[in-house]
Amino acid sequence: MKSSLTDLKEVFESKRQEWRWPQLKEIAAINPRRPRGLKRPEEAPTTFVPMPSVDGTSGNISDPLERPFGEIKKGYTYFEENDVLFAKITPCMQNGKHVIARNLIDGIGFGTTEFHVIRPEDDVIPEWIHLYIRQPSILNEAATHFTGSVGQQRVPSYFLEDLAMPLPPLSEQKRIAAILNDHMADIARARTATEAQLEATEALSVAYLREIFESKEAKQWPKVRLGDHASKIGSGVTPRGGQSAYKPEGIPLIRSQNIYLNRFVPNGLVFIDQEQDQKMRNSHVEKGDVLLNITGASIGRVCVVPDQICPANVNQHVSIIRTGILNPYYLSFYISNPVFQSFVMNSQSGATRQALTKSMIEDFLIPCPPTKIQLKIVKDILHRIKISEKIIIDLGLQMQTIDAIPSAVLNKAFNGEL
Repeated sequence: MKSSLTDLKEVFESKRQEWRWPQLKEIAAINPRRPRGLKRPEEAPTTFVPMPSVDGTSGNISDPLERPFGEIKKGYTYFEENDVLFAKITPCMQNGKHVIARNLIDGIGFGTTEFHVIRPEDDVIPEWIHLYIRQPSILNEAATHFTGSVGQQRVPSYFLEDLAMPLPPLSEQKRIAAILNDHMADIARARTATEAQLEATEALSVAYLREIFESKEAKQWPKVRLGDHASKIGSGVTPRGGQSAYKPEGIPLIRSQNIYLNRFVPNGLVFIDQEQDQKMRNSHVEKGDVLLNITGASIGRVCVVPDQICPANVNQHVSIIRTGILNPYYLSFYISNPVFQSFVMNSQSGATRQALTKSMIEDFLIPCPPTKIQLKIVKDILHRIKISEKIIIDLGLQMQTIDAIPSAVLNKAFNGEL
């Protein structure tokens, strides 16, 4: 006697055999021409969709713009209500920036020239095409057809034209699309909840820093001028030749992108050779040094250099602070607390960019409790950070699982298993 699972598979297979497998150009117009004689008052508000308005995660237009018709009627991609927009340029294509044009003013819209437009015909619904082309397997296949130079690669229209896809009867398309939309809504809710948990967990350490350094006890601690108790405050240089001076291995050169609040990120770490290292003797990093970003958007990010990175160097965007009576982790925690970060943001110099000078850093006033209290604070914060990091790792794995679900659900749908 056949099992119910075997019976179910046979039902799925029989259903699938009833489906057609046309090429997309047989059931939809690819990049149709705009209608001749399209007339509209020049000042008429018209929907405009730039690429940033497309949410690659949800596959929706999250923030459409309105522009006067006269401003966008030429030089942009024209589309109509229920057209499917396919982002053809890398990395937008791989990032899922493909949407159904909905809620357009007067049923028409314009957008970036980096869209292919797919206009479904009568025997296919937009949702069916949209869900099918957003499958990772389809996007991966599209990437193998890229044309153009690196960084400006695009999916040619013939890829979409020749793409074969399963096509059940309209009633079945609508039934499956409704199920898929329900699944996707559930997945979106799960993702939002996990993101909220991640945000809350990351905020715990910040809240604890504020709790410590804004306490009544902390306000009683004597303050010392950092320049009076640091044996070194200074930044490095970028080797001549920029990236061409970097080596596959050698002495690490730490840049601002490696430094986060109380966290060193080795991703993107570059290296220099011994000869260049000798030229940069003044920017040598030692174990226990505090590293502070002093320019650009990441100004104020601070951490203690990991022991295993040393010996190393820093470039001109990073300052080395070598402390005396201040525990390096205590100093890093204090600089990273929200109140001091606000002070850093308000004390920048430079007319055109954010910057902290050596004299500014020397003038930092740092609460200086006894060494025993500093060590206790460091121990407590490191313990809390360890717990938070474990939670963040677990939530990251949970997010990976959530992100893998849409692909599995879509695969089932287009194999007739929904």
